[in-house]
Amino acid sequence: MSLSKDYNTSLETFRIFWLDKNVHSEENKRSQIILRAIINNLKVFDDETECEKVIRDVSVADRIVLIVSGSLGYEIVPKVHNLEQLSSVYVFCWDKAKNEIWAQNFPKVKELYVKLDDLINRIQEDHKLRRMEEESLSMMTVFNTTGQLDQSSSGINGQFVHFQLLIDVLIRMKPNVHDKKELIALCKQEYSNNETEMKNLRDFKQNYLPDMAIWWYTRESFIYKTLNKALRVQDIDLLFLFRFFIRDIHQQLCENQEPSKFEVFFRGQWMSNDEIDKLKHSIGNFISMNSFLSTSKEESVARDFLENDSDQNDTSKQKVLFKITVDPQVVANKPFADISHLSYVEHEAEILFMIGSIFRLDRIQEGDSNNNQLKIFEMSLCGEKYGLKKLFEFMRNEYDIEETNLLSFGNVLRSMGKINHAEKYYRRLLNELHEDDPLLAHVYYNIGLVAKLKCDYDNSMEYYRKALKISMEHGSVDNVIIAKTHNGIGEILWKNGEKNQALESFKEAVKIFEQAKLGDRAEMALFQDNIGLFYREQSNYHEALFCYARSLMIRQKCLPKNHPDLAMSYNNVGNIRLHLNHQSIALECLKKALEIRTKAFPPDHPDIASSQKNLGDLYESTNEFRLALECFHNASEIYHKIWQPNHPDVIEINADIQRVSDKLENA
Repeated sequence: MSLSKDYNTSLETFRIFWLDKNVHSEENKRSQIILRAIINNLKVFDDETECEKVIRDVSVADRIVLIVSGSLGYEIVPKVHNLEQLSSVYVFCWDKAKNEIWAQNFPKVKELYVKLDDLINRIQEDHKLRRMEEESLSMMTVFNTTGQLDQSSSGINGQFVHFQLLIDVLIRMKPNVHDKKELIALCKQEYSNNETEMKNLRDFKQNYLPDMAIWWYTRESFIYKTLNKALRVQDIDLLFLFRFFIRDIHQQLCENQEPSKFEVFFRGQWMSNDEIDKLKHSIGNFISMNSFLSTSKEESVARDFLENDSDQNDTSKQKVLFKITVDPQVVANKPFADISHLSYVEHEAEILFMIGSIFRLDRIQEGDSNNNQLKIFEMSLCGEKYGLKKLFEFMRNEYDIEETNLLSFGNVLRSMGKINHAEKYYRRLLNELHEDDPLLAHVYYNIGLVAKLKCDYDNSMEYYRKALKISMEHGSVDNVIIAKTHNGIGEILWKNGEKNQALESFKEAVKIFEQAKLGDRAEMALFQDNIGLFYREQSNYHEALFCYARSLMIRQKCLPKNHPDLAMSYNNVGNIRLHLNHQSIALECLKKALEIRTKAFPPDHPDIASSQKNLGDLYESTNEFRLALECFHNASEIYHKIWQPNHPDVIEINADIQRVSDKLENA
């Protein structure tokens, strides 16, 4: 199953756009070949309107370097200058003095040139610094452990936990030679017109070895560019193909990490004012690096980087020196090592930290004796006692094999709310398994679960029945998967209106667990939830509350306090309390459910939307229509992002918004 057909965008962060009436001249065409060796994705325009449209259409996750003639620059730069995706502008013109008059008003205009060779050399020099700067700004997640989350930090802790899980699963997954071939094929497609990178690809294909991973990462090539882009935007498919390479770097760092001593490392960085303001409000919080972090033993190297940068006059950015302290008493959660002897670049005292390394932001110093404009961010490397570790370890142990597989990977993606990606990798595994493999039942069950989430109930039932058939026929009975499949079949019967039959399936799942003495497992709570749903539909609210309370007790006993499954129980208890007119208790439970989900899930997870909708229902029942509408809009934003317009959740939330809007208007 090839992934290459899924990519319609650049694998790199940076693009060059060249706007000039004479862009197709022979001299310019020769220059474009040289430029493509610096930044692969190059597009030329001779029409200003078309160029502006394409610039606006580029994702804000990408960065554009714009080369423009003087006359067209005068027209287009004011229109696009403030767009986030525009990184830098270089003006190629005949009359430098004339164009400097307008260009001086726009900080992203780096320089004006009358000679192409000078322009290309400047772009090449700037790009070495620009790449490090731009690709690092979104490489960190700030999270806290206090439980106090405001709207601006919603989902951040959940993003941290799930990204840590994602990288952990990738590292522990056995390498596959076919994936390396698939990565090379994908890159060949991307770099087919770039002879420099095609040469690098041939070299990589023929000569790559696991103990050369860091050498390749530090080399100026497609590896660094595409891997960092994949990490920055969390491109699941590309990270999957890169997993052998990430695993190899991890292994090299582990093998070369020396016994820790008290040390201080440095990194120079230009950062946007917005990023700095965010960090100013995060002192005492934790920072997780979503990519590899390169630092230096030498403070002078980091300071020199800041002085060599081309953005000295850009008022939207400021100089930052990261000062990172490593305490010998701290056992780091991820490896780091001096890679001087492993790097492609010789004679650099470079320290490389693994993806997912965690630091505490201790303090921010405004300037020092050498530079009063410099901001010094002092951080310390964290060990195993960072907050949320208990939740991470519990969720990690849910994939309880030392070497993970595509099933583990799919399960993490599903828990992140990435339903389509999860299905893709379940089906990929399905194509790789033999017909007698014991994992088949698990794969069929999870495909059925994904189909249920997508409201494809016929397909869901088909795969659940396949899972049950294989489980019953297999020699060693797996009571857990059999019971979960009965429960899943019950959920589809329920959706199809066959509620009495559904109840029998739920009770069968409970019976299997009780006979196998598995009554305290977290799955039993889900079975109780579904039985409670039956009684709720019968308006037998007290019996439903009994089931939900039992479910909550099971989860409180066997799950960490901020595990997302606990939110399900609080949510169900809250809804029943609302039916019993216990509004204050209901509100407390529903808010608790939202709080847990906000911490445990990424911000666009469907369960967060579900909690927002439930709170909206409560506020509507108490005639607090403005609060209800706010919750419904929050839910709608997520549902419209993740589901198709005809999904029942989307249809229902649209109706909720319209109904409450009418009530508010008539109030």
